[in-house]
Amino acid sequence: MSKNIIAGYVAKYLAVTGMRKEELAVRLHVSYSTLCYKLNDPNKFTRGELIRLFKALKLSDEERLECMK
Repeated sequence: MSKNIIAGYVAKYLAVTGMRKEELAVRLHVSYSTLCYKLNDPNKFTRGELIRLFKALKLSDEERLECMK
């Protein structure tokens, strides 16, 4: 998975919504430190975490596929 693409979508979402990364972590049911760790190494995300992340970010199917490259 591409670190820069997923981190970019997260940064864009946070900027547009005004949400903080801590709040996103709560929505994903992970700790803040876990979210930061996994954003630095996206291969560490579990399937369930990715599903929750993609839903929270409201990514299209094309964007989801781009993240999985």
